Amino acid sequence: MKVHNILEEVVNEKVNDMYEKVKSMPTAWLTCDCNQCREDTISYVLNRLPPRYIVSGRGITHQAVLEDRQTLADIDALTIEGMKKVALSKRSYHGLTTNIAVKAPTGPAFNFPAFLGSVSDGDSFDTIEGAKISLSLESTLADMIDHTWLNPIITSKISKGRYSFWVKPISTSKVGEQKNFNFTIEISAPKYESVQYTFSVPVVSTKSAELVYNATYSLQLPTLCLFPTEK
Repeated sequence: MKVHNILEEVVNEKVNDMYEKVKSMPTAWLTCDCNQCREDTISYVLNRLPPRYIVSGRGITHQAVLEDRQTLADIDALTIEGMKKVALSKRSYHGLTTNIAVKAPTGPAFNFPAFLGSVSDGDSFDTIEGAKISLSLESTLADMIDHTWLNPIITSKISKGRYSFWVKPISTSKVGEQKNFNFTIEISAPKYESVQYTFSVPVVSTKSAELVYNATYSLQLPTLCLFPTEK
């Protein structure tokens, strides 16, 4: 049985439709409609909607969502809001046309889940802006799958302290090999004590590297708190 959030399909369709509609007007604030901007907007909308999980193949549920006028209105409003925020706060790599990551392996490989987490002030639980977060694999800075996944990453108020990493697949000799990989998250910020968080991930090799992001294959890390160095 495969379960997924039906809103992913609906939001993807609605966001792309809205980009095409706004492009045709034209509108001064829409300065870019590249795939990355669209994906950022899709993420923005999905993170603000309660998920609706279904078993794959039940098209009747998809139709029910499309007929829910309030949900569609909420998606439209969040889409415009997200488009504007994305346009005003483009990622640091925006506009790059080349992939700066190491080329993905051919043949059997260990594929890693995306690591998702957040950092906050340990006293107030407010968002910490400008925190530097890095991910190391066996004491070495981990290679990301491509240039859109930064390592290290700097937090911002817009991201509300959230961060994500997706490690590049690692080549191996056979399918079905199991191995534990040791990772360390390091976080530092001005006027805060630094923190480290170490975790281990067991991975079984598959026949090829996975290069398409799958939101269902992710690991949610605990919220990490930084405490001020001075009270």
